[in-house]
Amino acid sequence: MKLRLINNWHLNMYRLSLTIVIVIFFSSSASAKYVYEYFDEIEPLLMEQKYDEADKKYENLNKNVRLHVVNGSIVGATYKKTVQWLKKKDELVIFLEKVNTQTNKYEPNLYKNGISAKDCRSSSCESYIFSFLNKGLPKTLPFSPEFVDYINNSIKETANLFKVTYKKVNDIAESEKNKKIAAIQAKKERDAKARKIERDRKAEEIRIHREKEKLAREKIEKEKQEVLNQEIARIDALAKSMGYSGYENENIVSLIYKTQKEGGLEKYLNQVIGCHELDKGPCEIWYPKLKAIQILNNGVLYSYSEYSRGEVVNFSVFAEKEPGKIYQEGQEFTNTFYVFTGMLSYTTVTGAKRTVPSFAKAKF
Repeated sequence: MKLRLINNWHLNMYRLSLTIVIVIFFSSSASAKYVYEYFDEIEPLLMEQKYDEADKKYENLNKNVRLHVVNGSIVGATYKKTVQWLKKKDELVIFLEKVNTQTNKYEPNLYKNGISAKDCRSSSCESYIFSFLNKGLPKTLPFSPEFVDYINNSIKETANLFKVTYKKVNDIAESEKNKKIAAIQAKKERDAKARKIERDRKAEEIRIHREKEKLAREKIEKEKQEVLNQEIARIDALAKSMGYSGYENENIVSLIYKTQKEGGLEKYLNQVIGCHELDKGPCEIWYPKLKAIQILNNGVLYSYSEYSRGEVVNFSVFAEKEPGKIYQEGQEFTNTFYVFTGMLSYTTVTGAKRTVPSFAKAKF
């Protein structure tokens, strides 16, 4: 930081002007002096910080010396400003010494380039700025060269003390700032780790819960399948005991679609076909789409037509009428047990001959 020190050229010019004044008014006096020579007893008191005694000496000087340049407003104002500056400088030195012994109670005032008490929020708290050293001190002084050197040295020493103290306070502030930043970062990392642990814990709980649900479902399905297998075996045995070739737990729509693709319809001849009560879902889905299109004397012709998975599925089947029932076109295929009796040929109203799978209601 650049300090504004006493300009010796201004000092010499001021002394010269004072000398000229003295010579003009007192050219006949052999005892004419430079103005600063009248301060030979005051300057030591100022340098010893005995400001009250210096003020008294200055007042006595005004009474005893009849010189306008000594007791006039120019020199008087300069003297008072100098004393005020010295007192403020002393206050600053005391403040800096206090800061050096209680550094943790102070912080750098970065906005004003100074030092303030921590949490300073008002004008009454302790706060000093470096620019103080450049303010209040007169640019020219009616003092001796020794006293001017004292002023210059005071400025340098105080500036160095301020610089060292400010660095000390600023280093501590920076260290505390870095500690706070590190603490905040560490907290963020701890919180993030805790959140991850909590997420992982919840995810593990959900996984375990879902695994248990899956196992429970698999167990239920397995038990259902075991019961269904027992029922299929029972109905298969019943069907065989009644002269049928066996029982197949399958719906007719899936059966026709599969055999259209793969063949093997003959394997189901005289076999009971239909959904068991424990597994009736497929029949409930497909049979409503198998509609009666023609009512014949001994049976009903049903048709299935649907576009699915990029292909058109289209077929017809014949089912014998059940005694006592009345049928009408558009009626859904009945969900019950049927027996595949073979292929049935018929002639359409246009004269075309058609052959379709034929089914009859199982008699049990």
